[in-house]
Amino acid sequence: MTARNDTPADAAAWLIRLEGQTTPRMWDEFQEWLEADRRHEAAFIRLRTAWTHLRPPQAAAAGRNGRVDRNLLSPIAG
Repeated sequence: MTARNDTPADAAAWLIRLEGQTTPRMWDEFQEWLEADRRHEAAFIRLRTAWTHLRPPQAAAAGRNGRVDRNLLSPIAG
């Protein structure tokens, strides 16, 4: 039987929590989680990087009442 690995799910939960209002206690708990296992930090960095790359389309959609401009990616597509 293999051990269950919740690290990616935990990293996602931390990312969501940290996107909202935070407290000093929450930051302390996050730091403890990061330091508990080096895989935690790696998972969080991977997820945060992906999330950061997805934010520009989110921001563009938000300016249009949540609707994405159909031509948004046309300059990229060539």
